[in-house]
Amino acid sequence: MSGKNIRFGDEKMNKIFRIIDYIGAVFVGVLALMTCVNILGRYLFNSSIPGSVDYTENLLVVVIAFGLAATSAADEHISMDILFTKSSSSGYRILKAVTVFISLVVFSVLAWRGIVGGLESMTIHETMMTMVNTPIYPFRLILAIGFVFCVFALLHQIVQLFRSKTGDSPKT
Repeated sequence: MSGKNIRFGDEKMNKIFRIIDYIGAVFVGVLALMTCVNILGRYLFNSSIPGSVDYTENLLVVVIAFGLAATSAADEHISMDILFTKSSSSGYRILKAVTVFISLVVFSVLAWRGIVGGLESMTIHETMMTMVNTPIYPFRLILAIGFVFCVFALLHQIVQLFRSKTGDSPKT
């Protein structure tokens, strides 16, 4: 997560996705700090943080959600270069449009189901099955928010792809 590669034409979008990138980075730091404190507590004091495994799992959800959004915004997902580099500019645009559209559909469904699942979890007061009883809905909703930002990034990619007359040629 670096924020440098995010390259929307709109400065407001750049700022939003830079913030998302930094939020993800902060949660990586929190995750690392919590893991270190937990390990030190276990070895030095023979006691770990209660519910630390559950918190770690759910913090990973936050990191993944914001990481996916930032990666989508930077257009840095893994791609099959052999298909993209061997095709013409128009072939590249078609392949790119198809892959972005499929990703858009998948992330739209994930966002929709994530929001529904998060709201249901909030309604029934679902908690983790640990001695801490932390609510699950914030983590589910954060994941859904990450998917929503992925959808925005993919929509922007589609708009940019159709606005471009020549299409961006793949990196070689």
